[in-house]
Amino acid sequence: MSISAEIIPRAIPGLPSREVLAALCSAHSSEHFKRHRTRLSHFIYRPPKRRNFLSFFKSRGTPEPLALIKFGSHVTLGEARTQVYVFQRLKCDPSPPFRVAEVYDAWEDRLTGFIVMEYIPGLAATAMDGPRIAAAIHWLLALPPPDDGRLGPVGGGPMRHCLWRDDEGPTYESVERMDTQINNVRLFLSSLLIIFDTLNTDIEISRPYSESIR
Repeated sequence: MSISAEIIPRAIPGLPSREVLAALCSAHSSEHFKRHRTRLSHFIYRPPKRRNFLSFFKSRGTPEPLALIKFGSHVTLGEARTQVYVFQRLKCDPSPPFRVAEVYDAWEDRLTGFIVMEYIPGLAATAMDGPRIAAAIHWLLALPPPDDGRLGPVGGGPMRHCLWRDDEGPTYESVERMDTQINNVRLFLSSLLIIFDTLNTDIEISRPYSESIR
């Protein structure tokens, strides 16, 4: 069965334009940085409160979240397409082991990516959730690749991982080429460990006995 990972913007009533959402994300991140000296990579959008026409008082309560926006230089369209693909696959599963937020929209503006998605409330995982987490990982490992599957995110593009410089790897044409590069990196790191071990041994040998046992 063919599963589409195309990002089709969905019109959500009450959700503002891309420009407004991007401005809100930027303002929210800047305000958080001023207070906590750290940057945020997500923003929960709630529609503004409406005034009651009859009483001229604000409506009670806080509006429910309408969407979650993930943003930052690390957010890519490849990530959004991959999320769309997993979401579509879960819809076809009669008993899905977990939920994935539906992607409403995604775009890149200069060096910043944005993914607007369904807001799913939840709680932080605990040790009691171990079996459910294991079931979710097993489901993901068994997930078949797309029809035009290739290494990297769905739809193509570089891999994102701390394994590579600047957290972005090259685009591999085959598994063999990726294996070759990773094996070369392993050999290089192994040689560094050997050099460091040799240096440490030489240092210990050159020290007086009384110093080496301190």
